[in-house]
Amino acid sequence: MTLFTDTPSGCKRSHTRFFRMLGRMLTLNKVQAFCVIFSAFGTLYILSSLAELKTNLTTRFANDHPSQKISASSSMPVYWLSAANADSGYMNHVKETFQRIGFQRWDGVGNWDVMWSYEYPFGSTITSNSLRRHQRINHFPGSGFLTSKGYLAMSKSRYIPLAFSLPKNESHFKKYVNDHPDKMWVQKSNKHRGIRIKTKDELDFSSSNSFIQEFIRKPFLVDGRKFDIGIYTVITSVKPLIVYVLETEWLIRYCPEDYEPFDASNPRKYVVEDDYTPTWELPSLKDGYVNSKVSHKLSLLRYIRQRGHDPDKVKADMYEAIAELIWEKQKNIVASVAKYPFGTRSFFELVRFDFVLDEDMNVFAMEVNMSPNLSSGHFADNARMYRQVIYNTLSLVGLSSKTDHVSDSNYLAEQMAASDYDIVAYPEECGTCDNCRQEICKLCFDCLTNDEKIMLKDVYRQFVDRRNFKRVYPKPLGNRTVAKAYHPLTDSKFNTPSDKLAALWFRGKCINDDAWCK
Repeated sequence: MTLFTDTPSGCKRSHTRFFRMLGRMLTLNKVQAFCVIFSAFGTLYILSSLAELKTNLTTRFANDHPSQKISASSSMPVYWLSAANADSGYMNHVKETFQRIGFQRWDGVGNWDVMWSYEYPFGSTITSNSLRRHQRINHFPGSGFLTSKGYLAMSKSRYIPLAFSLPKNESHFKKYVNDHPDKMWVQKSNKHRGIRIKTKDELDFSSSNSFIQEFIRKPFLVDGRKFDIGIYTVITSVKPLIVYVLETEWLIRYCPEDYEPFDASNPRKYVVEDDYTPTWELPSLKDGYVNSKVSHKLSLLRYIRQRGHDPDKVKADMYEAIAELIWEKQKNIVASVAKYPFGTRSFFELVRFDFVLDEDMNVFAMEVNMSPNLSSGHFADNARMYRQVIYNTLSLVGLSSKTDHVSDSNYLAEQMAASDYDIVAYPEECGTCDNCRQEICKLCFDCLTNDEKIMLKDVYRQFVDRRNFKRVYPKPLGNRTVAKAYHPLTDSKFNTPSDKLAALWFRGKCINDDAWCK
């Protein structure tokens, strides 16, 4: 069979393999050679176009059908979504965010890289023997010490309203009530939602697994409505303890009905429910939120300032409360994590702290939500906030880019993200250190253990990848002057040696670069 006719226009499709055409090019004239090259490049272009079309169709299908499990190459990282009725809609923002950053959803076959679990997964779904080194889970073992209503209420903190556990503290409560007859109380269950103000005679003192807590009688109001403030918080490590809060936005929910005239029998006046009033429906906040794009958070802080209060102090007190309450539970969580083979690196935790303000701008932590709502099914306008919460969280904990996926990590990728040079905090002091037993010298590169180097690289990457998060523990030092005067080594409020080491490291980074002070 001839490949071509004798005329220049006689190029015909070849029915032989491409390499045979190349082999005969030396015997062809210029026109015939041109035809061979043109045909080859045309074939490559068509194949490339088909491949691109397939990729685009797959991506579009994934975006339009977030509940579907899309087949992907083995190089794609895999997330396991563990939630009852996960495809009913309330986990859509979680699914779409994982897909956008290059994950495929686990279908139950083979390995997985990240587990996003709505419920507490330890003891049944996840055991110490089942976990692999590269896998990450969005909860810490023992996080219930923080998120359990009963454990939180018993915290000895000025940021927690006074509470009494039942039936253990019944006698103490009755004595306190007799001495403070004007105070109001709510009875809460550790497992159930919903509260209502009760008189002393209405309280059930025989109810186990419940507690009685003081009701904040004079709350700060916005347009006559009581409200709570939800601050999204991520614990990236418990040993050392590292805590970040989302700085750019808060979830603020206003009660469905005006607080005054007060009626204890009507919880809609003082309890935030699923049908809460959003920011854009309050007269004083609507214009700023809708037309000027002032966030939920800034709308509230501006209102507080307009009423003659200090919004910066309110924010600082809430951030201090978050750091203090997590610090208080740290030892319990560390003990639970110790039962798992790879330590704190296997876990991270996204929670939401809910606060209320009284009329004197005192802040009170009411609840810590282990799996905060991330669904915009009730208020579509909140989709923006929930997507940012999820994406910023995955970025902070090192899961939002290709080089971050630990299952296919390598030395080159690790060096791109954080090298040995990045974790040096005291270059001048380490130049004169001759003994690793000295405290600052322990942070010199030659004195660090391999585990400490890995830990500091994790901490470094979290700071670099924090996006809209702000660190609240260890507390930022503010500026170099403060950093130079601060001595973590003499600070007794650290639960573990690694906490002190991390605080000392942050101090050194701050002294060398103001960006690390914030």
